Amino acid sequence: MQRHATFADLPVELAERIVLIIAHCWTLEDKPSLANLARVSRAIHTLVQPILVRYVDMTDSNVSKIRAVAHLFRSTRALTVQHPGLKRSAWQDFYLSVATFPALDLYVGPTTALYALLRYSNPERIVTRTVVHLQNVFLRIRLDLNVFSHLTHLRVASPLVSHICMQPEEWASFRVTHLMVDLNYSEYDGPVEVQHMFVPTALASLLAPACLTRLERLCVLSII
Repeated sequence: MQRHATFADLPVELAERIVLIIAHCWTLEDKPSLANLARVSRAIHTLVQPILVRYVDMTDSNVSKIRAVAHLFRSTRALTVQHPGLKRSAWQDFYLSVATFPALDLYVGPTTALYALLRYSNPERIVTRTVVHLQNVFLRIRLDLNVFSHLTHLRVASPLVSHICMQPEEWASFRVTHLMVDLNYSEYDGPVEVQHMFVPTALASLLAPACLTRLERLCVLSII
């Protein structure tokens, strides 16, 4: 009687390819199934584990679990921290686990968490919805340490005055190609017409010849 071939009979390269295709299909939509796949065997676990932790959503409910097995997240490429931020009781677990994310390409979350991550990671893309002054994000000490040397995509919410205060030479060290700015007018209590007057000044500061020399796309979102 002829024996039917099983998955174990496949060439190693083909079996790995099949497993990786399945794993990538489940990466975002079905993490539980991806975790079950990783438990099938040690060989499959080795293949699937980096994919399982490639995209991580950190919340109050799972930050302590991430800290407990922090060594598993060294290959994480994208980290999202819940907005507007973790509860006070969860911050200690977060600070004790940030060193395990050295390979981030994308960070999405509050600036408080970003500042802690920048000690260990240098993401290419940053999205933060926290309203902040840009000069407080891009401190000279951080620029001197090249913590933004890989940054190419930035989305930030900031008061208009931030763009006016930052000089072109302060922007010049950035490799930013895509910039999206949510302009915030909360610091201005005057008429809308007066607030609008600040927009050209802010844009001019970003588009100055000595400013973002590699900029390809600029998107400005305004609530007015």
